Amino acid sequence: MNSTQTLLTSLILGSSLALAGCGTLKGQFENVPSCAIGEQKAYVISLYGPLGIGSKLTDASAKVMCPIPAAAGNSK
Repeated sequence: MNSTQTLLTSLILGSSLALAGCGTLKGQFENVPSCAIGEQKAYVISLYGPLGIGSKLTDASAKVMCPIPAAAGNSK
């Protein structure tokens, strides 16, 4: 085998092993919507096992997802 064939074989084997494990990773990769407490700010946290990356959503999405209770809105 030359180096190109070895590399291609390694990539195919690695991809096959990675995809074979997807059936056992239920709950490891998910997106969780969340709201800031007392504010109309919304985020989506993308979880990758124990790690997560947060992304801020638009203000329009936050108004729909995270309504401020009447008591909290009057205290400002």
